[in-house]
Amino acid sequence: MKTNATSKPRRFARAIVSGLLSLALLTGLAAAPQAEAKPLTPRARNTGVVTAPDGYKVRYWEYGKNVRKAPTIFFTGTWPWHSGVFEPIVRFLGNKYHLVRYDARGFGESDHPYMFTEYGLDKLAAEFGAVVNRVLPKKKKFHVFGMEWGAFTFSEYNFLHPGRIVSFTSIGFPSIDIAEIQYRDALKSGTLEEKVDGTAFKVQALGSTMVANDLLIADLVLAGIIPIANVGSSQSMGDFQADIAMEDAILGRRTMMANMLQRQITPRYDFLDVPLLQVIELESDPYPTEFALQGMHKYTNRLIYRKLDAIRTLLTTYPMTLANWTHVAVQAGERIKKTV
Repeated sequence: MKTNATSKPRRFARAIVSGLLSLALLTGLAAAPQAEAKPLTPRARNTGVVTAPDGYKVRYWEYGKNVRKAPTIFFTGTWPWHSGVFEPIVRFLGNKYHLVRYDARGFGESDHPYMFTEYGLDKLAAEFGAVVNRVLPKKKKFHVFGMEWGAFTFSEYNFLHPGRIVSFTSIGFPSIDIAEIQYRDALKSGTLEEKVDGTAFKVQALGSTMVANDLLIADLVLAGIIPIANVGSSQSMGDFQADIAMEDAILGRRTMMANMLQRQITPRYDFLDVPLLQVIELESDPYPTEFALQGMHKYTNRLIYRKLDAIRTLLTTYPMTLANWTHVAVQAGERIKKTV
């Protein structure tokens, strides 16, 4: 297993700092500059609403090629953004693929249930399944691109419906369940270096869990800061803009409440069984993911491991890079298992 060359004290310090930065992230101040330019591909050619199994309405958008003539790639949002944050990446891929983005519950134009019990990963996966069933021919396999809760949702769906996902691109670690298994395996049989890395990662995870469950302080911060926070495109997507809505940011944290502690206590699965997994480590992000990503080859079939010196706003600052890497993963996945 590859190891991080960072010293042990520095890794612990980074874990502690990342916990302190959790509350700072809640402010949504990670904004990127906006640019004026013409989009590479048109906006969505179709949009619709699908009903999840538990009755909530979910909005989706389709782009690019005909669903029967090209591979399909799915995208969804991640806290604190709705799925519109992926539109630059989607547009760069629109001339090659059939693309679908959708707003998960609690975000954008989909329903916003208040109770955190409505945000369990099993419900998010069932919601995604409803979108899949609406836009794809029966049994067509597909590809996914996700970050954090988008990726966690796709991993849960893959656990419940194995065989449908061909390639999986994830910014950061793709599964909180497997990350927990990695930590336990490191403590049980890992090297000293792996034990140190795993402990630092666990400190960060517990810090994030504490912030996620501190509704009063976190929501007060969000209520005051989010209205002025905004993420815009710094690439050639001048008519694109993804706002951080206060309601989305507040309700989206219910997803953390519903899942983070539960999956750390009782992870549901220990292997991401997809033909090809591509993971992208953000080297400058306040949430270090080296431990979970560098050992991921033990918990999946085939792994492409990439690094980028960026933070989570790379969704709008590096759309061409992410689109190109996604294209590589999709083409590699198609060589393993054709979807059209």
